[in-house]
Amino acid sequence: YISYRSNIGTAAVLLAAVPSWGDRTWNFGAARALKSRILHDTVEVRIDFPAPAARGHYWLAFIAAAETEAKFIASATNWTLGRPVWHNGDDVADFGLDELRALETRGQVMWSALAPGQDHMARRLFARPQSPAELDSALASAVRGPRLLWGTVVYVMVE
Repeated sequence: YISYRSNIGTAAVLLAAVPSWGDRTWNFGAARALKSRILHDTVEVRIDFPAPAARGHYWLAFIAAAETEAKFIASATNWTLGRPVWHNGDDVADFGLDELRALETRGQVMWSALAPGQDHMARRLFARPQSPAELDSALASAVRGPRLLWGTVVYVMVE
């Protein structure tokens, strides 16, 4: 169970589960949709991931964000860019100890995310790019900036 509160306006809020093991481009999941404006709620969360293949210490982050799919949360790419951008240093799987501690103690972390640039937003306000040319244009004008993420972390040890 996860307890939460949300002051996000009218946006849809999705809770994603992102493990530190496996292929980051597909090993994540949408745990569930959350209410966007609520003072307190407790929800049951069920996840199903393959266990890590090797012994070691791992973590599983639960991140809530105003995104349409878990892949956009896991890749820290805004949905309006049309497709996730991976391996650019801001994927949730890139969290370090400072980010994990912030989630664990404060329930939030400031993290870099890829968002539409002003050119893209002026042309297609919250409209998802459709053609390959529109996707390329949106990604070319994308900017990386700070974004507050809410969540928690569970530590996993495999012996």
